Amino acid sequence: MASRAIPRHQVRGDELRDLAIGQTWRGAHRNGVEFFQFLDDRQQFAYRSATTFMSGRGYVEDDRLCFQIEAYVHGKEICGHVYRNTDQTGLPFIFVTPISLATFGNANSL
Repeated sequence: MASRAIPRHQVRGDELRDLAIGQTWRGAHRNGVEFFQFLDDRQQFAYRSATTFMSGRGYVEDDRLCFQIEAYVHGKEICGHVYRNTDQTGLPFIFVTPISLATFGNANSL
């Protein structure tokens, strides 16, 4: 994955909310594992890959996308930033957290 998170390409505010809430993402983690995830307007979150299904709470705050899943990292909140992916060969966005790096796009437009 040649993607880079460049500060001027960070998705913020209403644009981040529009990208995250009510949308299904399709993406791939740095290790190649593909996933789908969904966050609704009631802060309910679901994630699925070939080997994992998790659900919990998700929300946008301070230009970050945050998740809290009881069965994952001891229920601790995980927050990260979303960036536009300028690598034209990859998916259109990058999601960076302290424990993960993934590229993704809206599943309905891929």
